Amino acid sequence: QGKKIFGRYEILELLGEGGMARVYRARDLHLGREVAVKVLLDSVAGDPDLCERFRREARAVATLSHPNIVGVFDFLESSEGIFLIMELVRGEDLRTRLNRSGPLPVPEALRIAGGILTALQEAHRHGLIHRDISARNVLLDESGTVRVSDFGIARAVGDRTLTRTGEMLGSVQYISPEQARGDQTGAPADLYAVGVLLYEMLTGRLPFVAENPVQLALKHINEEPVPPSDLRPGIPEDLEDLVLQALSKDPEGRFHSAGDMLAALQRIGSGDRMDRTLTRVQPVPGSPGTRPPQVADGGSRPAPPRRAGLLWLMVGTALMALLAGVVWSVLRPVERVEVPDLVGLSLAEARRQAASLGLELRIQDQRPSEEVPPETILEQRPAPGQRLARGSALYVIVCSGREMVTVPDLTGLTLSRAREELSRLGLDLEESRAPDSQIPPGVVIRQSPAPGGQVTRGTTIVAVVSSGPGTKELPDLRGMPRAEAEKVLADLGFELVVRGTRPNASVAVDFILEQTPSPGTLLDAGKKVYVVLSLGKQGLVAPDLVGKSLREAREIAARQGLTLVVEGATNPEDAVESQDPPPGQPLSRAEIHVASHQTAVVPRLQGATIEEARERLEALGLQVGEVFRVPSEDFAPGEIIEQSPAQGIEAPRGSTVDLTVADPAAPTPVVTPTDSEPGGPSPSASWVP
Repeated sequence: QGKKIFGRYEILELLGEGGMARVYRARDLHLGREVAVKVLLDSVAGDPDLCERFRREARAVATLSHPNIVGVFDFLESSEGIFLIMELVRGEDLRTRLNRSGPLPVPEALRIAGGILTALQEAHRHGLIHRDISARNVLLDESGTVRVSDFGIARAVGDRTLTRTGEMLGSVQYISPEQARGDQTGAPADLYAVGVLLYEMLTGRLPFVAENPVQLALKHINEEPVPPSDLRPGIPEDLEDLVLQALSKDPEGRFHSAGDMLAALQRIGSGDRMDRTLTRVQPVPGSPGTRPPQVADGGSRPAPPRRAGLLWLMVGTALMALLAGVVWSVLRPVERVEVPDLVGLSLAEARRQAASLGLELRIQDQRPSEEVPPETILEQRPAPGQRLARGSALYVIVCSGREMVTVPDLTGLTLSRAREELSRLGLDLEESRAPDSQIPPGVVIRQSPAPGGQVTRGTTIVAVVSSGPGTKELPDLRGMPRAEAEKVLADLGFELVVRGTRPNASVAVDFILEQTPSPGTLLDAGKKVYVVLSLGKQGLVAPDLVGKSLREAREIAARQGLTLVVEGATNPEDAVESQDPPPGQPLSRAEIHVASHQTAVVPRLQGATIEEARERLEALGLQVGEVFRVPSEDFAPGEIIEQSPAQGIEAPRGSTVDLTVADPAAPTPVVTPTDSEPGGPSPSASWVP
């Protein structure tokens, strides 16, 4: 721990050790990320030929970039050893999962096998054979995504598989018959290992077991496995056929490729029956893969000449028919259709649309999502709008539901650290307290749900946190009689101390008005709790509120149990101008009246609109009063011509200001005489309707 490799990778901890290498968790000091560092053991690194093969394979694997393959970032070599810098996958391997849960549900087994085959399809496309597919080399990250690891390592040391024990025995459990015989191996060996894994995921046990690696290898070569349905009734017949085909002793009896096995697996998962003629290699008669008839003594029985001639005639006829079919398929016109947009559709609707166009829908992968329902199409390939020949395949990625995360172990963590850990996983924390004489205060004692379980993001985890030895929560004593409060505190191991008294019109004599510390505080046994008791109305006089803001006046009145009745302005910051009863006078009732008549200076509103005027007035505590509309040639429509009261007049807050507004559509006033003033008529306006 703390050691640095090439001055860049700082070793943090040992994650595990196998038959060939140790794996450490490390930090990349240049990029600030955590990585996995695999170091070959001395027993392996001491073989020059083996190291050279390992170098070539490691460099080749580093070119792979696929979501189902653990990435290789760097390959380093020094006098201290050979180091492979890899992506750090947080989660568990398939062996841990199987040991914990036993046989998996059929859909889950299909999903995991599909992820492995997707990874192998990519590797085989680049000419890389894994040769060591096993439950230890299949990782499931925190989101459940399948990640295949150790590409290339098995190829470099594959010839040593049967000579090692312990960790290497796990590889022999998945070894193909041709590997066990020492024959040349290729992609079918990987597919055989996937068949073993699928058998184990469905039944909870391996197809072959033995006391030592040699016996186990011989069983892979010579014995047939027990059908999975004998161990787990109810396994679909097509799925059992797929597993047994993958476990064929003859490599040519298995699937053509990882892609073909994946397609067959997806058809089973979607409820379609597997077309074995498209997945099993069909040897041509007379080829090395065809066995001649056997006689009882073990020799070959030669076919009669006439039957042989007839057989060749039939073969020739079949080949001519096949050739005619090939010519027709090449020369006939290909009908193409436009790829529909399936993203956002349900899987059933997507299948219906694809089928209506003569296209085959294949599920490439499943991913969790918080935003759409399960079985909703998330991605598709090819993209919408492209044209495909009828009968072609459309590949989609389907929502598997909300993302599941593993509940972490919070016990022993501080509350803040536990909250950080849950937040990182998208989980919420609910805290509760409990006394504990062994665990320090603020440290998690237990939790629910328990660690290791699977929950959806957003789930609330309840953490019980230690409040320390004998620490208890202080109850709310306010409004409680003194005698009752003393008994409550005594039962909790606390002592009540009266700090003072105060008149209060709303709380009876000897009832608690205030307490210190406040309710909810955690206290050790024997601590003192200070209270203020009510004297009732005894000695209650009116407080001095004049000059204080209404907000302060309300707080003072509330502390004495009084109701404050406000006349005039109600702005919390307006000052109290008068009160009744006056300060210091004994109170006969539990209320006090105050007055706050503040004034404001009327602003200039001429030329503004009504809305602008309303905004200015309300900011001063004034309001728009009556609005008169008259025609005007000097003002624009909607502009204020006159106001009352005029600008600069001091008016009580809450009063109104009348406005006269220019309006070309307003009726024209008619001037009529009036004798309201002596000495002659004065104009008066009346409105023409």
